[in-house]
Formats: sequence, structure tokens, C-alpha cells
Amino acid sequence: MIEAMNVVGRRWWPTLRVLLLVLAVFLLLSLLLTKAVRPLLPTIAGDAHFFTPNTDVEVDNSRRIQEAEKLLADLQSRDAVSASDKVTLLPDADVLVIVIATSRQGQYLTQVTAQLLDQARRVRGDLSIQPLICSVDRRDTLFDEAAQLSPLLPVVRLHNETVPPPPDRQVRLQWEAQDYFGCLNASRTLPTRARYVLLLEDDAMIVPSFFPLLSTIIKQIERPRSGEPAAYVKLYHPAYLRGLPFYVQCVCCSIILSLLVLYALRRWLTSRGFMVVLFLLQLVLYFFLFKLLSHQFFADARYMVTGSVYLTMPESCCTPAVLYSASALPSLVSYLSANPTGNGRAKDHILDEAPSKLGVIGLMTDTNLVVHIGRFSTLRAGPVNLDSIPVVNRKVG
Repeated sequence: MIEAMNVVGRRWWPTLRVLLLVLAVFLLLSLLLTKAVRPLLPTIAGDAHFFTPNTDVEVDNSRRIQEAEKLLADLQSRDAVSASDKVTLLPDADVLVIVIATSRQGQYLTQVTAQLLDQARRVRGDLSIQPLICSVDRRDTLFDEAAQLSPLLPVVRLHNETVPPPPDRQVRLQWEAQDYFGCLNASRTLPTRARYVLLLEDDAMIVPSFFPLLSTIIKQIERPRSGEPAAYVKLYHPAYLRGLPFYVQCVCCSIILSLLVLYALRRWLTSRGFMVVLFLLQLVLYFFLFKLLSHQFFADARYMVTGSVYLTMPESCCTPAVLYSASALPSLVSYLSANPTGNGRAKDHILDEAPSKLGVIGLMTDTNLVVHIGRFSTLRAGPVNLDSIPVVNRKVG
């Protein structure tokens, strides 16, 4: 009996030893990545900057409003701007930043503008920035929040008549698209000649170090390459919708790690079948490890190594922040304005179809350069879920 057990032990011990080694390597790498590398790796995301873990959304919003008002007061006193002063547009700029704004609760425009102006004044050499507000409010006077900000940056208005908001969602979709394309088209009639136009929605807060990150995107767009330069670059995509590129990254990294471990243990691997099973086991383990780390880990790691935001093919959805090339605006504006919304098609759906319809190139950043802070949607006429909340809560969980 004892001899039989010894025979079984001698037969299965090499296999068990390899399995234990593989699990030990996996646990070691898991601890290293989650407890050492991830906390020490600087992040270019802004979720934790604008949201506090396990804090009520309204409390966070009040805190951001106070910070924004203090920033704006400092800017106003520093520049000695009075309400009677008229802000003029620069004749030339690298980037014309247009904040599309309407009257809404939450004072999001104040927060977005404060962050934008504060970062724009710190830009040194690389980019010249011209910010302005494009009011799409349908009333005969400028709404209060935009009027209060007008001493600090120019304001253009698309509408001069008061029109009550429509109850029908399809009509609201049409209005939203018309306003968005109208602000984009307005950039062509302004005295500022810009190489790029950045359209920001009034609840899209730019992340810290936004303009240095934007500079890396522009350098990539202008880098000599085969084919036409990109007509637009999306700077935001909801984290829960970042699917295919993220999973491809997870699979590729899992394959590389699995092969490296197999190579290190090759002297103990005598069976090809066992090697295949071991490879597949590791593939699953490492895939879920990288999925746990989230897409932001890959974006931060790439930025630390290359000093640049990675660009990929755009996924369908959302236009809180889009950078447009001024040279592509004539054809884009003509196409976007000529395609009506309806049957569930919103402005982002029309933009998503532009590459195939016009033969232009659209791109998207691998990480969000803005944070969506708008808790209330005028389009849906109700509250919306913010994708940053689960992110910041998970980091302390």
C-alpha cells in the first residue's frame, strides 16, 4: 500500500509542483501589480480629482462649485477684469475651445469654465488657447450663469428668441444636434483662426494636465503618416463601454505572461498536453487580473513609458469632448447639418457615420481626458448615472 502511494506520489508530484509554481507566480504578480505598481503609477484620469469616494453626488458638486468660484475670483482679481470690460478674441490660436452651454441646474458651466481658464493660463509655449462659450439657450436674453462668466471669456449666442422646451424627446434630440452643429459651424465665422476646434459640453470637466495631454494628441495627428490626417478625435468614452480594445489588450498581455512563465518552467514540462492546459489556465487567470486592473492601468502605463496619449479607432457613443481639425470642418459641418436626427439617431450617431460617408478618419483616446459631472440631463429631463462614481468607490473598496 505504501509502495503504491509512493508510486502515485512520484508520478503526480512533478505535475503538482508545476501547478503550485504557476499559482505562486500568479499570486506574486497579482500582489505586485495591485498593491505596488498600481498605487505608485501616476494616473492621468481625473475621476478622483472631482469625486470623493462614498460621498453624496450633491455634496461633491457643492464642493466643486466653491472651488470654481474661488478660482474665478482669483482670475478676475489677477487680471483686473470688471463687468464693463469686453473680452476680445485672439486673431490666431492653436486650439479654439468652445463650451456648449445652456441654462441648467448644478452650475456645471461655472465649474467647467473655471477649470478650463485655470489650466489655459498655465500653458507655456506649446499651445495657444482661445476659450469661449457658445450659448444654445433658446431665450431672448443671455442666461445668468453665462452672463456672469462673460467678463472672463467671450460668449456667442445661437438663438435670440424665447422658445419653450419641447415635450417630445425626438424634437429635443433634433434641437441638441442643431445646437451642437451650430456651435461647430460658428467657429468658422469667428475672427479667431484656429488649427483645431475643441467642442466641450458644459458638464465635461477637463482632467488635470489636460493641455499637455492634448498637445501629445495634436503631435500624433500632425506626424507624417500614410493617408489623410484625422478629422476628429473623441476625448471621452464611458468606461463601461470601452470594450474591444481593452479586451484585446487583456488577451495580448495574458498571452505574453503565460508564455514567459511556460518558458521559465520548460525543464519541468514533459507533456505537450499538460503544457497546453497550463497555458489556457494561465490565460484565464491573467485575463481576469488585467480586467480587475481596468483599462486605465494600460493607459497610465503607456503614458508613463511613451509620454503620449494612445489613439485608437473610435467606438460609437457620446460627444462630451471632441477635437476637430479646422481643415476638415467645411465638409464635416456640411455633412452633419444635412443629416437629420430621428428614429433614435442622436448627434453622436451622425458623427460616427462620418468616416464611412465622407472617407475621413476618426480617432479616440485610450483614456478619458474629461470627466462627466452632469447629474441632470436636459435631454432626458431627469437624473443620469455618472460612470466616475463606481471608479472612485472601487479604488478604496
